[in-house]
This record gives sequence, C-alpha cells and structure tokens, in this order.
Amino acid sequence: MSSATSTRLTKSTKSSAKTIGGNTSDIASMREILPKKGYLHCEDSLTFVLCKPKLLPLKSSTVEKLEKIQQEAVEKAKQEMNATSLD
Repeated sequence: MSSATSTRLTKSTKSSAKTIGGNTSDIASMREILPKKGYLHCEDSLTFVLCKPKLLPLKSSTVEKLEKIQQEAVEKAKQEMNATSLD
C-alpha cells in the first residue's frame, strides 16, 4: 500500500471512531442518500394469525359405539333378569 492510501485509511478509521464514540458533529455533517428505486428499509411487524377453532370430540366414535353396545347389553341383561324373576 502506498503512504497516501494508508493515510486515507487512518483518517477514515479515526472519523468512524469519533462517530461511534458519540461525536454528533460528524453525524450532522453526513449527507443523506436516498435510493432512486426500491425500498430504503422495509420492516414488517410479526402478528398472530388466528385460525378457525377446530372442535375435537370429547370421545372418539369408536368409544361411543362401544359404550352403546355395552349399554344395550346391560339393558338386555336387566330384561332377562326381570323375565327370570317373574317365572
């Protein structure tokens, strides 16, 4: 590197160090550059997407069928008990 390039690098490093350190005069002297096309900055906020609630049965259809069969068996057993007790 030439001495002129190293001098430029040193100066730019010093000026960025001043800006980082909080020297507001360097920040005020900076030019604002706006793009001719596109977005300068795009920030999307994250939001929740609510879906339609899915209703789940408390009992599965298989359990309901088994309970129905069991209830019918209990009723049939009661009827047989009543029929035998009357004889």
